[in-house]
Amino acid sequence: MVTHDVRRQQEYETDIIVEHVPGPVRPRRGQAIAFLAVVSSALTLRMAVTSLTPLLGELQRQLGFSNTMTGVFGLAPVAMFGLAGFITPLFAHRFDLERVALGGAVLTFLGLVGRGFAAGAWDELCWYALALAGMGVGNIVTPPLVKRYFPKRIAAVSTWYSFAVQFGAVAPPVIAVQLQQSYGWRLSLGLWALAGFLAVPLLAVLAARRNDVVEPAARGETARVPFAALARSKLAWGMAVLFGVTSLDCYAVLTWLPKRLAAVGLPAEQGGLMIALYSVVGVAGPLIVVPLLPRVRAPFVFVVAGGLCHLVGFAGLFWAPGAAPALWTVFLGLGPITFAMNLALIGMLTRTSEHAAALSGFAQGVGYMLAISGPFLFGVLYEQTGAWGASFAFLAAATVIGMCGGWFVCQGGYIEDEIGLAPKSQARPGASEA
Repeated sequence: MVTHDVRRQQEYETDIIVEHVPGPVRPRRGQAIAFLAVVSSALTLRMAVTSLTPLLGELQRQLGFSNTMTGVFGLAPVAMFGLAGFITPLFAHRFDLERVALGGAVLTFLGLVGRGFAAGAWDELCWYALALAGMGVGNIVTPPLVKRYFPKRIAAVSTWYSFAVQFGAVAPPVIAVQLQQSYGWRLSLGLWALAGFLAVPLLAVLAARRNDVVEPAARGETARVPFAALARSKLAWGMAVLFGVTSLDCYAVLTWLPKRLAAVGLPAEQGGLMIALYSVVGVAGPLIVVPLLPRVRAPFVFVVAGGLCHLVGFAGLFWAPGAAPALWTVFLGLGPITFAMNLALIGMLTRTSEHAAALSGFAQGVGYMLAISGPFLFGVLYEQTGAWGASFAFLAAATVIGMCGGWFVCQGGYIEDEIGLAPKSQARPGASEA
């Protein structure tokens, strides 16, 4: 199972580093920079989304767009994240993970700045998409960066990374509506560019010092993983389906939770608070799940727990949204624990950082493309039926499918073994056995 494979993976990584380092390196300094860069970048990976959703009603009034356009705004994150999943591994193979991560951070910063100056709905959508593209790049390259710089601490660093993602999603919905009411929606949206800039200088330093702080063999020592090879992998498809459904549920909630509560007479401020509560509860996921991954024999229990939490939350929002909105939101916030689990397993179930980048790109690219239907179909079903039943039934059915995908993820084994791809370093004459 996963526990045994993680131990083998750690032994393998140790062998690679010892075998190929031809000269002195400074791993502690490099790891410190990498850790700060990873965490600061992670803080912005959901900020553009959670700062926008509480303001969609105000933007709809100010910019004059329909409920279907609201669905497009909800669709944009998964669309851009999916596109990044397919493109980013190609750039990472050509330009190195660190440089690509820096480019993603710059795109995020520019998009966060520009959306505060949008003149209309389509302008707003374009700046939003630019920020999301940068965030999508960060989604893909961070797990392999963790694999490269922290081969023996994947679970620990992934916990901090996943925690930072969730923490960065908490603050915007808490104060977005208050900022909008006091200073206008433009300042409320544009303010978060300050946080978006934090990762840029750290990633620039990391990219500049990349040859000094990482084992020299990390560059070019692995064969590129063909997309067709990953498409034959049950593990890769299971991870893609689980990523996709988790994201589908997540972005449907972020887009439509405030509107669902407003439909039963709750104020916009409470909708923003429920988005914040959703994000706060989500912080618990990586703190609980990821540290346990190397220790549990059956990680599928986390998949089942997350799926059941989603189903309970959807049922509550459909049948009694005004009775206990906080309770339903807590259940929904516990649902995405599989997201943090997936991110950690990308590093645990691969042998090299480049293979981790390929698996990350496939799983998140395909997954987010599967998830693209979530917010949009939820809105279309609501508009066409005039009721919420079909929309929530769609989310419930998707959740069950995601649990099936999670079963394949949790069977253990390295992706290289499944698709028959060995790192070049393993094939070198005289290489020691792990």
